[in-house]
Amino acid sequence: RVTTLAADGFSFGSTSNRWASMASFSREHGLLFIPSVGPGYDDSKIRPWNRANTKSRDGGRYYDRMWERALASGASVVSVTSYNEVQ
Repeated sequence: RVTTLAADGFSFGSTSNRWASMASFSREHGLLFIPSVGPGYDDSKIRPWNRANTKSRDGGRYYDRMWERALASGASVVSVTSYNEVQ
């Protein structure tokens, strides 16, 4: 399971405070869990209806917090989502 969104709370999988339990579940069931971190999130210029999911970079603190939670989850792989994400 890959959490491709770097907007914390946008979906169940992108909610970083759930990553530890998701990683544990994945290990127990022979699955790979890959959390996605990003420096912030703002796609309002192309998706104005999605402003509620904008995440400020907060001087780098948002990115730091996402990395801390990804590493704390015990995941063996972490993806980085940025301005030029490819889906």
